[in-house]
Amino acid sequence: MLTERENVEKKYLFIILIIYLFWHVCGRIGLSIDLQWHIDVGRDQMFTPPHVMILAGLFPAMIVSLLFLIWTTRDYHRGIEVPGLKIGPIVAPVAIWMTLLGQVTIILGGLFDDYWHAQYGIDVNITTPPHLWTISGGVVAEIATLVLACQLISMSQREENSENKLLIMIALLAIWTLLIHSFFTVGNFLDPREAVVELAGLKLLPHLALAGFVTIIIIEITNHLFGLEGTTKLSMISLTLQLLLLFSIPMIVEMLMGPEHVYRPGSPHQVLVPSLLPWLLLPAIICFRKWPILMNNKWAYLAIVLCTNPIWLPLGSEYIPSLVDGIGLTISILISIPVMHFAISSSKKVITIIDNLMLRVIYKKETKVKKDAKIKSALGTSIAILLIICMMFIPVTQGHGGVHRTEKGDGFDAPMRMLFDIEETDFWVEFMIYPPKALGATEIFIFPVDETTNVSKLWMEIVFMDEKGETRMVSQFEKLSGREMWVSTVEFPFSGNNTIEFWATIDGNSEFTAIDVYVESPAFLSARMAWTIGLGWPIAMGLIFWKLSIHMAAKAESEQE
Repeated sequence: MLTERENVEKKYLFIILIIYLFWHVCGRIGLSIDLQWHIDVGRDQMFTPPHVMILAGLFPAMIVSLLFLIWTTRDYHRGIEVPGLKIGPIVAPVAIWMTLLGQVTIILGGLFDDYWHAQYGIDVNITTPPHLWTISGGVVAEIATLVLACQLISMSQREENSENKLLIMIALLAIWTLLIHSFFTVGNFLDPREAVVELAGLKLLPHLALAGFVTIIIIEITNHLFGLEGTTKLSMISLTLQLLLLFSIPMIVEMLMGPEHVYRPGSPHQVLVPSLLPWLLLPAIICFRKWPILMNNKWAYLAIVLCTNPIWLPLGSEYIPSLVDGIGLTISILISIPVMHFAISSSKKVITIIDNLMLRVIYKKETKVKKDAKIKSALGTSIAILLIICMMFIPVTQGHGGVHRTEKGDGFDAPMRMLFDIEETDFWVEFMIYPPKALGATEIFIFPVDETTNVSKLWMEIVFMDEKGETRMVSQFEKLSGREMWVSTVEFPFSGNNTIEFWATIDGNSEFTAIDVYVESPAFLSARMAWTIGLGWPIAMGLIFWKLSIHMAAKAESEQE
């Protein structure tokens, strides 16, 4: 039976668990809508409805985490036995520490992302240095939610409580958010522009190996915690939510559009996020349940997991396997086999870490402290918490400015959009980075407001004046297939005042409109350094939790002795 304090703790943790789950599920749905919004409508202000969904649960989750941390720390300093992890004078459950670390990483990653966009423009790829921070921070917080749910399941089992079914469902939803995050991260390689990687002259499909690795990790963790029955439920949840997102996202995007919003040419496009997830996961798990030998035989197991990859389904504008020849496809499959085999062995280590993090390690302060020492400790803890919160809100410089007739972005992922006319024909131009940086490439999109306009050619001339006279750099725009949208990647080699002349051939006549811009100096943080920072912290967090799991296991073992 649970003690009186454990019962109170359990109730508090259950409320926290619900808030965590709301944050993750609402955030993942908001992310799905936000991606579709960017594809169909374009970039927008900071606080769009999808952005609000992504951020909605973050601060409530942070507040309840800090309140619980203060409560457990107070009890510890009163000499009460408190389960969790002690860091300095503070004691809290491991899941609370993990969540706070994930939240700090997400917020710092968001500031890093704002700086990245200001320096290097809008992301063409999902995987960027700041996104590695926000994704890894989210994954850590989602694993923390899973750990917390499993700890509550363990506490309920001690009471033979019927709450287990609800807690198991919550844990499975937490794993689903992990599944979305993981497939979203590797989904970059389902984009036809990024799907193929050349290695030693061969064109390969890395998504086969990466998605296979992720799928096996998810299956193994779920199977270990909840058996194949739980894994089946997870795959049913995934398929149900995929279908709901597939049909609801276009309607939600249209519903959220205000009078100031217009569809980009070719919209609405295919719904992105559901197409990144494994549609065939449920049939695969059903096969494993009906014929266990398929899962016990590694070759059969790997083959079936490989078949669940969404790359095989003709869901996009181009069929991804057709982008490589037969040899490249065969080698891609062969490479994926040892990667998935490595995932099986890696999953055992991940499972051990999760199991160790779920252990309830008890801390109790044996020696009594004076009242003034208690006040000093509480004051120090409060100051540390306030400093952390204040650091989260330190602003960074925005890289978006305002010039002639514009819709300017507001932080994170909004570029500069300008409306101008060439001989009374209105055009929108989108700078993926504004102001542009010298010695760097900037993607620029341009399209006529009236899609029926007969535009046969578009180009841009950057005019730079100095003591040596006029220098012109011409960049041609290419028309995207099936759309009235033109794109060009422009190198800005100058730092100083420029005039950009946008030229268009309309109904056989060529005219231009000139826009004055200031080209800034190169980015302060090099791309290589940004990638080092982007990769370094997620790897460091992984090492921290590995060491922490060893510490928790050793502490629990010493208590049993």
